[in-house]
Amino acid sequence: PSAVWSLLASVTHTWSREAALGAGNDFTPNALINATGYQDRFRTWQAKVNATINLPLDILLVPVVRHQSGTPFARTFVQALNYGNAIIKAQTVGANRTPNITLVDLRMQKTFRLSRVGVIGLFDIYNLLNSNADQMLTTSSGAAWLRPTVITGPRVARIGARLEWS
Repeated sequence: PSAVWSLLASVTHTWSREAALGAGNDFTPNALINATGYQDRFRTWQAKVNATINLPLDILLVPVVRHQSGTPFARTFVQALNYGNAIIKAQTVGANRTPNITLVDLRMQKTFRLSRVGVIGLFDIYNLLNSNADQMLTTSSGAAWLRPTVITGPRVARIGARLEWS
């Protein structure tokens, strides 16, 4: 018997224009330094491919591949002012980015029918290629500049079951 499959691909591209004024100490004219017209402007994108493949023995294989841009950020420094410390952007947001991330997830499932009840066995692997890309970095100038603070989680496997009845 021939395999039956489907494929879905999508691409998103976002142009962001966020208000440069924040809250607390960021609600000062200093927050507008290196902003464009009272806004922080940057772009992000993501491409995603999902497939569904029916294999022999009623096994369903679902791979998902996602490639996304890194998070844009501006280098900052802390300046002591007469009202307290202020975080000043030394560059525009988007002048730097964390590395792009590619993640591959995989699901295998098998359905067992018992009269009107279906038992679906699931096996998932997340981050199949074990990417350890940096997702967030220290943006403040100094000894910790560009030190990773959040790294993509490790490869994870999950086994489960689901009941369905009609």
